[in-house]
Amino acid sequence: GFAVVAPMYRGSDGGEGRDEMGGADLNDLMNILPVVREIGSLDANNLFLYGESRGGMMVFQAIRDGFPARAAATFGAFTDLGELTSTEAGAAMARKIWPDFDQKRSDITSRRSAIAWAEKLTTPLLLMHGARDREVAASQSLRLATELAKAGKDVGVFVVAGGNHALSAHRLERDRQAVDFFRRHLGS
Repeated sequence: GFAVVAPMYRGSDGGEGRDEMGGADLNDLMNILPVVREIGSLDANNLFLYGESRGGMMVFQAIRDGFPARAAATFGAFTDLGELTSTEAGAAMARKIWPDFDQKRSDITSRRSAIAWAEKLTTPLLLMHGARDREVAASQSLRLATELAKAGKDVGVFVVAGGNHALSAHRLERDRQAVDFFRRHLGS
């Protein structure tokens, strides 16, 4: 009962531009709105966001910047880039994505860390995570969920014991959780 529209981020798969992983490429997600409105068979009043890992971070930023989603779901999403880049291995990874990381570390991490601006996440959120995620600790989603719950926000949490980063062995349950969450937030 849902249509899926997935924007192509600049620089992906040989496309034009440079992928900034949460920089100017956020516009590629935000600019999907006019496309959705042009497709007459889609209900532009019932938009939802669904993101994995980096895509989850993009979901958080889109909500922060006013994307008119009725609800959103993420899995394996990082919520604190500062924590991920606090090790030398994490900082080395960051330098590959952002060559100016050492000079702009604070700006880069705060822009991409939902935990730093949780109060701006007003859209209902379902945060899903694998307890055995080796790329992003489940504690990142749990900390954000705690902040949102303290602020009285509509937040759900689904942590899978033994689940990996993409919840790949649990993808049917993961997607069912997201669809059920979205259905609870459908407008008329």
